[in-house]
Amino acid sequence: MLQEVTTWFLRSLIFMLPPYVANASPLVFSRVIKTCHPLDFGLFFVDGRRILGDGKTVEGFIVGVAAGTLVGAALVVFRLHTLTSSFVLSLGALTGDALGSFVKRRLCFKRGEHAVFLDELPFIITAFALHTVLITSVTPDLWLAALIITPPLHIATNRIAEVIGVRKNKA
Repeated sequence: MLQEVTTWFLRSLIFMLPPYVANASPLVFSRVIKTCHPLDFGLFFVDGRRILGDGKTVEGFIVGVAAGTLVGAALVVFRLHTLTSSFVLSLGALTGDALGSFVKRRLCFKRGEHAVFLDELPFIITAFALHTVLITSVTPDLWLAALIITPPLHIATNRIAEVIGVRKNKA
């Protein structure tokens, strides 16, 4: 039983590694390059608030998708992933992260302010949904794993990023 659970857990993490890396990469990148272009081009929504805000950038989006895809490419070498799947999951992760920011702006959350589940889940849900639409259905056990593993893992990695000085805002 323990071996089956461990195998399921590891298989789930391997599948989710490209979107996890894609979602985390823009933060690391933002510490290296200071001049970035907002993904929403500085535009405002009908409610008078920014569509996404300055925290979502064109450069971060591109770096995130590239980083997740590159991790997937490394997994391809070991026949643990496909390049197409890694790209779609990474693209979905960054799209979902932007959707989460869109909703947070509508709910008047400030940049970097924590919103329970809006910070932890949209990126993985959108990654899986896009994978389902463009490639093949994500199995129910992977959905379950994502919903169980992602929130605590996301919170823990953000805390680590704060401690080592990569992340300034608490999330």
